[in-house]
Amino acid sequence: MNAWIAAEIKESGNPGLQGILERADGKVFRNAPCLIIVSTEKQDRFGIINASAATQNILLAAQSLGLGSCWIGTVGILGQGARADEYASELHLPKGYAPFFGVTLGHRASTGAVAPERRDGVVTVA
Repeated sequence: MNAWIAAEIKESGNPGLQGILERADGKVFRNAPCLIIVSTEKQDRFGIINASAATQNILLAAQSLGLGSCWIGTVGILGQGARADEYASELHLPKGYAPFFGVTLGHRASTGAVAPERRDGVVTVA
């Protein structure tokens, strides 16, 4: 899928999208071990809203389980071009559906930073 997205971004000629590839070092999914594709019917006028709500719920569930996650909006480019039906078929989406978003999941890389313990009854305002 990374190769599909990279090809679509390059063909788009959109400098903003091409900048995403450059910042991600060409790895849209940043080597995450799991990717969830959130799709919806192309003709559903509330599809983007429903897909957004589902994506947010996945992110919240991942957080509650202690997993790292990231909303990948560039997955939606696969539902827009001349090869959209081909991509949907490869992703085993129902006829008339398109990918809107992706959510990467995995264990967070350790930063070594640990938050200090909270002290009850103390509020600091800077």
